[in-house]
Amino acid sequence: MLLENLKKGFDAWLHPGAGTAQIMTLKDAFKMYYRFTVIPAVAAIVISFAVVFTFGQTIVSAAGVPETFAGFWAAAIIAIYTAAIIWIFEPLSILVEGGVYHMVGKLFGKFTGTYANTVTAGVYATFGVIGLLWLYAIPVVGTVALIVAGIWSIWVLISGLSNQHRISKVDAFVVWIVGTAIFGILVLAVVFATASVSSVAINTAITANAS
Repeated sequence: MLLENLKKGFDAWLHPGAGTAQIMTLKDAFKMYYRFTVIPAVAAIVISFAVVFTFGQTIVSAAGVPETFAGFWAAAIIAIYTAAIIWIFEPLSILVEGGVYHMVGKLFGKFTGTYANTVTAGVYATFGVIGLLWLYAIPVVGTVALIVAGIWSIWVLISGLSNQHRISKVDAFVVWIVGTAIFGILVLAVVFATASVSSVAINTAITANAS
């Protein structure tokens, strides 16, 4: 069953013209996402743990952590972070980005479907990068593969938006590029606001300690 879900996901990602046309509810879209990610996530978690455990012990022990546990704790943290990216942060990102794309599509009068249709397109677009995430442990080759997968995923998303909302790929591209620009601005605004608040808090603490 898991291998079948993996194959279906990759087939849809590799052939987005026909593979991204299935209409789903939000629940079904994320059910498909989590079923697809089981094998790639476990592979990425195991490989990240093994790599960091093998090479991270000396680095972390230099920071004063007992050498016996340095590699293990560093590896455990990276493994948990990898799992969180795949199973928590990426789904949240799909939902937020989907909201931005859907807003743009509706404002432009292009989208005919629902928010679930937009999110479904986003789910299809993630399959390649998530499925190949474990390759990051392979120097150069893994990085190149993930970059190529990321670029192809843009086309998968555009194809998905086109299929899900029954619009042309040109219209889907316009929605994608405007939505991506807006999402990028929102991310920068959040980062700037967080940095500003942190800076004020640190300066306040320093002033308080000095007095």
